[in-house]
Amino acid sequence: MDTIERFHDSLIQHGKSSNRIYVMEYPSSMKDDYPLRLKEFSAENGYTKIVCKIPSCYKDCFLQNGYIEEAIIPGFYLGNEAAHFLCFYGDPLRQIEEMKHKYEQVKQIAEEKRGSFQPLVATREIQVEKCTPQDIPAMVDLYRLVFPSYPFPIGDAQYLYETMHDNIEYYHVKKGGQMVALASAEMSFQYKNVEMTDFATLPTECGQGFAGELLHRMEQDMQEKEIYTFYTIARAISIGMNATFTKQNYTFGGRLPNNTDISGHIESMNVWYKNNR
Repeated sequence: MDTIERFHDSLIQHGKSSNRIYVMEYPSSMKDDYPLRLKEFSAENGYTKIVCKIPSCYKDCFLQNGYIEEAIIPGFYLGNEAAHFLCFYGDPLRQIEEMKHKYEQVKQIAEEKRGSFQPLVATREIQVEKCTPQDIPAMVDLYRLVFPSYPFPIGDAQYLYETMHDNIEYYHVKKGGQMVALASAEMSFQYKNVEMTDFATLPTECGQGFAGELLHRMEQDMQEKEIYTFYTIARAISIGMNATFTKQNYTFGGRLPNNTDISGHIESMNVWYKNNR
Protein backbone atom coordinates (compact mmCIF):
# COMPACT_ATOMS: atom_id res chain seq x y z
CA MET A 1 0.00 0.00 0.00
CA ASP A 2 0.98 3.64 -0.42
CA THR A 3 2.50 5.43 2.56
CA ILE A 4 0.64 8.05 4.62
CA GLU A 5 2.95 10.39 6.54
CA ARG A 6 3.63 13.94 7.66
CA PHE A 7 5.51 16.16 5.21
CA HIS A 8 6.45 19.80 5.99
CA ASP A 9 3.51 20.14 8.39
CA SER A 10 1.08 18.51 5.93
CA LEU A 11 -0.34 14.98 5.59
CA ILE A 12 0.42 13.21 2.33
CA GLN A 13 -0.20 9.81 0.77
CA HIS A 14 2.41 8.63 -1.71
CA GLY A 15 3.72 5.49 -3.36
CA LYS A 16 4.20 3.52 -6.56
CA SER A 17 0.67 2.11 -6.55
CA SER A 18 -0.88 5.28 -7.94
CA ASN A 19 2.61 6.65 -8.70
CA ARG A 20 1.77 10.02 -7.19
CA ILE A 21 1.71 12.26 -4.12
CA TYR A 22 -1.71 13.17 -2.75
CA VAL A 23 -1.85 16.03 -0.26
CA MET A 24 -4.62 14.95 2.12
CA GLU A 25 -4.20 17.83 4.60
CA TYR A 26 -2.45 21.07 3.65
CA PRO A 27 0.09 22.65 6.06
CA SER A 28 -1.41 24.56 8.98
CA SER A 29 1.18 27.25 8.26
CA MET A 30 1.60 27.31 4.49
CA LYS A 31 5.01 28.49 3.30
CA ASP A 32 5.75 29.86 -0.16
CA ASP A 33 8.24 27.07 -0.90
CA TYR A 34 5.81 24.22 -0.08
CA PRO A 35 4.74 23.58 -3.72
CA LEU A 36 8.44 23.39 -4.67
CA ARG A 37 9.22 20.98 -1.82
CA LEU A 38 6.48 18.67 -3.11
CA LYS A 39 7.96 18.75 -6.62
CA GLU A 40 11.41 17.93 -5.27
CA PHE A 41 10.08 15.00 -3.21
CA SER A 42 8.13 13.75 -6.21
CA ALA A 43 11.18 13.88 -8.48
CA GLU A 44 13.34 12.08 -5.90
CA ASN A 45 10.86 9.19 -5.86
CA GLY A 46 10.13 9.14 -9.58
CA TYR A 47 6.42 9.94 -9.18
CA THR A 48 4.59 11.30 -12.21
CA LYS A 49 1.77 13.27 -10.54
CA ILE A 50 1.10 15.47 -7.51
CA VAL A 51 -2.49 16.13 -6.39
CA CYS A 52 -3.16 18.85 -3.81
CA LYS A 53 -6.50 19.70 -2.21
CA ILE A 54 -5.96 23.36 -1.27
CA PRO A 55 -8.20 26.27 -0.10
CA SER A 56 -8.69 29.28 -2.36
CA CYS A 57 -6.41 31.52 -0.30
CA TYR A 58 -3.32 29.44 -1.27
CA LYS A 59 -4.27 28.73 -4.89
CA ASP A 60 -2.02 31.34 -6.53
CA CYS A 61 1.07 30.04 -4.75
CA PHE A 62 0.66 26.69 -6.52
CA LEU A 63 -0.30 28.11 -9.91
CA GLN A 64 2.87 30.22 -9.87
CA ASN A 65 4.86 27.00 -9.41
CA GLY A 66 3.49 25.27 -12.50
CA TYR A 67 0.48 23.48 -10.97
CA ILE A 68 -2.84 23.41 -12.84
CA GLU A 69 -6.38 23.32 -11.50
CA GLU A 70 -8.32 20.16 -12.41
CA ALA A 71 -11.36 20.29 -10.10
CA ILE A 72 -13.08 22.39 -7.46
CA ILE A 73 -15.47 21.80 -4.55
CA PRO A 74 -17.20 25.05 -3.48
CA GLY A 75 -17.93 25.38 0.23
CA PHE A 76 -15.50 22.62 1.19
CA TYR A 77 -14.19 24.47 4.23
CA LEU A 78 -17.01 25.20 6.69
CA GLY A 79 -19.44 25.75 3.85
CA ASN A 80 -17.63 28.93 2.82
CA GLU A 81 -14.25 28.52 1.13
CA ALA A 82 -13.67 26.27 -1.88
CA ALA A 83 -11.19 23.42 -2.19
CA HIS A 84 -9.13 23.40 -5.40
CA PHE A 85 -7.53 20.24 -6.79
CA LEU A 86 -4.19 21.60 -8.01
CA CYS A 87 -1.98 19.13 -9.87
CA PHE A 88 1.54 18.92 -11.21
CA TYR A 89 2.77 16.33 -13.73
CA GLY A 90 6.35 15.13 -13.51
CA ASP A 91 5.67 13.30 -16.78
CA PRO A 92 3.49 15.26 -19.24
CA LEU A 93 2.39 11.97 -20.87
CA ARG A 94 0.41 11.11 -17.74
CA GLN A 95 -1.87 14.06 -18.38
CA ILE A 96 -3.03 12.56 -21.70
CA GLU A 97 -6.31 10.63 -21.44
CA GLU A 98 -6.60 7.96 -24.11
CA MET A 99 -10.27 7.43 -23.18
CA LYS A 100 -11.23 11.10 -22.91
CA HIS A 101 -14.10 10.75 -25.38
CA LYS A 102 -15.48 7.78 -23.42
CA TYR A 103 -15.31 9.72 -20.14
CA GLU A 104 -17.30 12.57 -21.70
CA GLN A 105 -19.92 10.08 -22.89
CA VAL A 106 -20.21 8.60 -19.40
CA LYS A 107 -20.67 12.06 -17.89
CA GLN A 108 -23.34 12.94 -20.47
CA ILE A 109 -25.28 9.72 -19.81
CA ALA A 110 -25.07 10.33 -16.06
CA GLU A 111 -26.31 13.91 -16.46
CA GLU A 112 -29.36 12.64 -18.36
CA LYS A 113 -30.39 10.81 -15.18
CA ARG A 114 -30.19 13.94 -13.01
CA GLY A 115 -32.73 14.12 -10.18
CA SER A 116 -34.30 10.74 -10.95
CA PHE A 117 -33.46 8.91 -7.70
CA GLN A 118 -36.28 6.80 -6.26
CA PRO A 119 -35.73 5.09 -2.88
CA LEU A 120 -36.20 1.34 -2.86
CA VAL A 121 -39.40 0.08 -1.33
CA ALA A 122 -38.58 -1.09 2.18
CA THR A 123 -38.90 -4.84 2.62
CA ARG A 124 -37.84 -7.36 5.22
CA GLU A 125 -35.39 -8.85 2.72
CA ILE A 126 -33.47 -5.59 2.10
CA GLN A 127 -31.83 -3.84 5.06
CA VAL A 128 -29.72 -0.65 4.93
CA GLU A 129 -27.81 -0.11 8.16
CA LYS A 130 -24.66 1.36 9.68
CA CYS A 131 -21.87 -1.20 10.04
CA THR A 132 -20.58 -2.31 13.43
CA PRO A 133 -17.31 -4.06 14.38
CA GLN A 134 -19.16 -7.36 14.14
CA ASP A 135 -19.62 -6.72 10.40
CA ILE A 136 -15.90 -6.32 9.69
CA PRO A 137 -15.14 -9.92 8.54
CA ALA A 138 -17.92 -9.71 5.95
CA MET A 139 -16.79 -6.23 4.93
CA VAL A 140 -13.24 -7.47 4.34
CA ASP A 141 -14.50 -10.30 2.16
CA LEU A 142 -16.69 -8.02 0.05
CA TYR A 143 -14.05 -5.30 -0.43
CA ARG A 144 -11.36 -7.82 -1.35
CA LEU A 145 -13.67 -9.45 -3.88
CA VAL A 146 -14.66 -6.18 -5.57
CA PHE A 147 -11.28 -4.37 -5.47
CA PRO A 148 -8.06 -6.33 -6.20
CA SER A 149 -6.26 -3.01 -5.53
CA TYR A 150 -7.39 0.24 -3.93
CA PRO A 151 -5.73 3.48 -2.75
CA PHE A 152 -6.61 2.78 0.90
CA PRO A 153 -6.46 -0.58 2.75
CA ILE A 154 -10.21 -1.18 2.98
CA GLY A 155 -9.56 -4.91 2.69
CA ASP A 156 -7.69 -4.88 6.01
CA ALA A 157 -9.70 -5.64 9.15
CA GLN A 158 -7.51 -3.51 11.42
CA TYR A 159 -7.86 -0.47 9.14
CA LEU A 160 -11.65 -0.84 9.11
CA TYR A 161 -11.77 -1.19 12.89
CA GLU A 162 -9.56 1.85 13.51
CA THR A 163 -11.32 4.14 11.04
CA MET A 164 -14.74 2.97 12.24
CA HIS A 165 -13.78 4.31 15.67
CA ASP A 166 -12.37 7.55 14.26
CA ASN A 167 -13.94 9.61 11.49
CA ILE A 168 -15.47 7.10 9.06
CA GLU A 169 -18.92 5.58 9.24
CA TYR A 170 -19.50 2.51 7.09
CA TYR A 171 -22.89 1.42 5.79
CA HIS A 172 -24.09 -1.83 4.28
CA VAL A 173 -27.00 -3.32 2.39
CA LYS A 174 -27.97 -6.81 3.42
CA LYS A 175 -30.21 -8.91 1.23
CA GLY A 176 -31.69 -11.96 2.85
CA GLY A 177 -29.12 -11.56 5.63
CA GLN A 178 -26.13 -11.47 3.23
CA MET A 179 -24.01 -8.34 2.88
CA VAL A 180 -24.25 -7.34 -0.79
CA ALA A 181 -23.13 -3.68 -0.86
CA LEU A 182 -20.98 -1.24 1.13
CA ALA A 183 -20.10 2.44 1.24
CA SER A 184 -18.57 4.87 3.70
CA ALA A 185 -18.88 8.46 4.87
CA GLU A 186 -15.45 9.94 5.69
CA MET A 187 -16.15 13.00 7.81
CA SER A 188 -14.12 16.11 8.53
CA PHE A 189 -15.64 17.59 11.67
CA GLN A 190 -13.12 20.42 11.52
CA TYR A 191 -14.31 21.65 8.11
CA LYS A 192 -17.86 20.23 8.13
CA ASN A 193 -17.53 18.16 4.95
CA VAL A 194 -17.84 14.47 4.14
CA GLU A 195 -16.56 12.26 1.34
CA MET A 196 -19.07 9.64 0.19
CA THR A 197 -16.75 6.86 -0.87
CA ASP A 198 -15.71 3.18 -0.86
CA PHE A 199 -18.82 2.03 -2.75
CA ALA A 200 -18.74 -1.67 -3.52
CA THR A 201 -21.47 -4.05 -4.68
CA LEU A 202 -21.24 -7.78 -5.25
CA PRO A 203 -20.99 -8.36 -9.04
CA THR A 204 -24.10 -10.54 -8.92
CA GLU A 205 -26.11 -7.69 -7.34
CA CYS A 206 -25.10 -4.75 -9.55
CA GLY A 207 -27.92 -2.73 -11.07
CA GLN A 208 -30.27 -3.15 -8.10
CA GLY A 209 -29.95 0.46 -6.90
CA PHE A 210 -28.05 -0.40 -3.72
CA ALA A 211 -25.39 2.32 -4.16
CA GLY A 212 -28.08 4.97 -4.45
CA GLU A 213 -29.83 3.63 -1.37
CA LEU A 214 -26.56 3.77 0.60
CA LEU A 215 -25.90 7.34 -0.56
CA HIS A 216 -29.42 8.39 0.41
CA ARG A 217 -29.04 6.90 3.90
CA MET A 218 -25.60 8.46 4.41
CA GLU A 219 -26.89 11.89 3.36
CA GLN A 220 -29.69 11.67 5.92
CA ASP A 221 -27.25 10.84 8.70
CA MET A 222 -24.77 13.53 7.64
CA GLN A 223 -27.50 16.19 7.61
CA GLU A 224 -28.28 15.31 11.21
CA LYS A 225 -24.59 15.91 12.03
CA GLU A 226 -24.83 19.36 10.40
CA ILE A 227 -22.28 18.58 7.70
CA TYR A 228 -22.29 21.35 5.10
CA THR A 229 -20.69 19.81 2.00
CA PHE A 230 -20.95 16.31 0.52
CA TYR A 231 -18.56 15.15 -2.20
CA THR A 232 -17.12 12.12 -3.95
CA ILE A 233 -14.26 11.18 -6.27
CA ALA A 234 -15.76 8.60 -8.63
CA ARG A 235 -14.28 6.45 -11.39
CA ALA A 236 -14.76 8.39 -14.63
CA ILE A 237 -15.41 5.19 -16.60
CA SER A 238 -18.34 4.02 -14.44
CA ILE A 239 -21.76 5.04 -15.72
CA GLY A 240 -23.48 3.51 -12.70
CA MET A 241 -21.31 5.24 -10.10
CA ASN A 242 -21.51 8.67 -11.72
CA ALA A 243 -25.26 8.32 -12.23
CA THR A 244 -25.65 7.42 -8.56
CA PHE A 245 -24.60 10.99 -7.77
CA THR A 246 -26.39 12.84 -10.57
CA LYS A 247 -29.62 11.08 -9.63
CA GLN A 248 -29.30 12.77 -6.23
CA ASN A 249 -28.36 16.13 -7.77
CA TYR A 250 -24.62 16.35 -7.20
CA THR A 251 -22.76 18.92 -9.32
CA PHE A 252 -19.75 18.05 -11.49
CA GLY A 253 -16.59 19.66 -10.11
CA GLY A 254 -14.01 18.43 -12.64
CA ARG A 255 -12.01 15.38 -13.69
CA LEU A 256 -8.62 14.23 -12.39
CA PRO A 257 -6.85 12.52 -15.33
CA ASN A 258 -5.01 9.23 -14.75
CA ASN A 259 -5.23 9.72 -11.02
CA THR A 260 -5.88 6.62 -8.91
CA ASP A 261 -4.96 2.93 -8.86
CA ILE A 262 -8.18 0.94 -8.62
CA SER A 263 -8.48 -2.75 -9.49
CA GLY A 264 -4.98 -2.99 -10.88
CA HIS A 265 -4.60 0.06 -13.10
CA ILE A 266 -4.59 3.85 -12.86
CA GLU A 267 -7.93 5.48 -13.71
CA SER A 268 -9.27 9.00 -14.23
CA MET A 269 -11.66 10.21 -11.54
CA ASN A 270 -14.63 12.59 -11.54
CA VAL A 271 -15.30 14.98 -8.66
CA TRP A 272 -18.96 15.55 -7.69
CA TYR A 273 -20.28 17.70 -4.85
CA LYS A 274 -23.46 18.89 -3.12
CA ASN A 275 -23.74 21.83 -0.75
CA ASN A 276 -26.10 21.34 2.19
CA ARG A 277 -26.26 24.87 3.51
